Amino acid sequence: MVSLVTGVTGVLGLALVKHLAKERDVYCLVHTASARNNLLPSTDNVHVLESNLLVNASWQKLVVPQHIDEVYHLAWQGARGRQSRDEVVQLKNMQMAQEAAQFAALHGAKVFIGAGSQAEYGALDTCLREDMVCSPDTVYGKAKLLAQQTTASIAAQYGMRHVWTRFFSLYGPYDDTRSFISSLLRKALRNEPLALTLGLQAWDYLHVDDAAAAMVALAQDSSATGVYNVAEGTGHTLSWYVETLVQIIGSMSERHYGAVNQGAILRHRRPDIAKIKATGIWQPRVDFAVGLKDLVHADGLRSL
Repeated sequence: MVSLVTGVTGVLGLALVKHLAKERDVYCLVHTASARNNLLPSTDNVHVLESNLLVNASWQKLVVPQHIDEVYHLAWQGARGRQSRDEVVQLKNMQMAQEAAQFAALHGAKVFIGAGSQAEYGALDTCLREDMVCSPDTVYGKAKLLAQQTTASIAAQYGMRHVWTRFFSLYGPYDDTRSFISSLLRKALRNEPLALTLGLQAWDYLHVDDAAAAMVALAQDSSATGVYNVAEGTGHTLSWYVETLVQIIGSMSERHYGAVNQGAILRHRRPDIAKIKATGIWQPRVDFAVGLKDLVHADGLRSL
């Protein structure tokens, strides 16, 4: 089996390639200038292809097998920070997703699997289900939702199965230093004071190994199609995650709840994962405490 993956040097991409490389050939599309390319497995069945997918015609220049079984599209520039609010950047991301779907179809892929985001739902203060009408209120969320809709349309046009995994909050080795868990963990390991919001938001963190396993399971299940929420499924307040992290690593950090303004809208993330659980092919396995302990000892904590 041959898999092609974009966005392979992100926290989820690295976990996905590691999972896929156990049993198939994996073609990894990487940015030429990325300092993280050396984090990919150095095995004969992992093929690294350098390309800038945001540049027009990059897809046509790729040297890949004539037939590809599955395409995982994770690449997305500007998931946080200033670029997440940049309409030009997000439009390019959406176009890149469309080109990835067309590339998959033209190479005979049986399935296209895209990585979505909880931002597609918007600020809905309720249990979030895949059949709800999405109301994204950020440029990033709107672009992700349009990418889901347009790639699904392309897949239908070519008779290709389409799966869209809607992730909530992920953590794991080699995560972005700006992510909440990574930044919090580094400060807590140094026993620095932690400036926080009130921490009342309901949140849901899932380990990247579980997230990668979900994508692979859905790709392999020929009956799986459409949007799937992928999350731990129970969720806790943000303060629960903070206190658990501090306790697990034995940090002496003082927690200053309310020191950071959380804004006018208190965003809760309560994902309903009944749809993916009903398939019987996946369930989260990495407990948050176990995942944190592994992360503290992982090279990925130091090598971002």
